[in-house]
Amino acid sequence: SGRIKFDAAIEAVLSLKRHLTDRDRLSVITFSDTARVAYDSGAGGADFAALRDALDPVRPAGATDVMKAIELAAQQAPDPERMGLMILVSDLVPTRPFDPARARRLLVGGGLSLAVVATESPGARPSAAVGLEQLAEAMKAPLVTRRRLTGLAAVFADFLRRFRGEAIRRGRFRPAGDGSVLGLPVASMPP
Repeated sequence: SGRIKFDAAIEAVLSLKRHLTDRDRLSVITFSDTARVAYDSGAGGADFAALRDALDPVRPAGATDVMKAIELAAQQAPDPERMGLMILVSDLVPTRPFDPARARRLLVGGGLSLAVVATESPGARPSAAVGLEQLAEAMKAPLVTRRRLTGLAAVFADFLRRFRGEAIRRGRFRPAGDGSVLGLPVASMPP
């Protein structure tokens, strides 16, 4: 069961290829009782073959320590020209303490927005779910609860659409191009 969920999550991450540009950075953090960066595209576009190779040896096992993943994500060097989105997928087995207020401070301090996919067993309502719901509410983040991870690619794509909005680019950037807008040369416009 754990492997099937994990494989569905891997396929959803790989489906992001259709939604990312060469300017996007993709980091994938795997976590159980520890957390590690399994893949990081760096400043260039994501290499999805390398991503698949990096995730192939990962096996679902151990505790679910969401805080370790959040701590590691918040440590990634923020890029002032990019916005960060952490898509957190957790099975919510409460084996480690979870502090929503601290998690929010870490994510905000790391310049990260949040989207959550929470999986739970039928009939179960683990206490960690309440913590993730509190975190999502505090960050005004979308939260999707699933018993199965089927259709996760569409959920990830929806998260990206919500995060990016209708804009192609957000933030301050230097305009480039020939021509003029309102009589001003495009290249001389302020960021």
